[in-house]
Amino acid sequence: MKNTLKNKESISQWFMDCTYYAVPRNNNNYKLLLLIGFNKEEKKTYLGAIVLLKNENIETFTIIFNYLQEKYGFTPKSINIDCSSAEIISIKKKISKL
Repeated sequence: MKNTLKNKESISQWFMDCTYYAVPRNNNNYKLLLLIGFNKEEKKTYLGAIVLLKNENIETFTIIFNYLQEKYGFTPKSINIDCSSAEIISIKKKISKL
């Protein structure tokens, strides 16, 4: 994952999704956040990040984006997300600060 985020210039598009079904049933109050990058030239997908979430709220996503930006310089040009309003608001806040 480190190499993917450090070589982020080759990634043309990012996808982010939270899934509820990847975590075992005894821990079903957690969600799994996946950040996947797609390289058009190689026609390959790369795993950018895996995050285990307890709450899907604005503060959580803001902390995740801040960490990725500070640690790896992650500032994507294009990111596709599902219809989570918390993700949308936190991304808009992060973009407005750049």
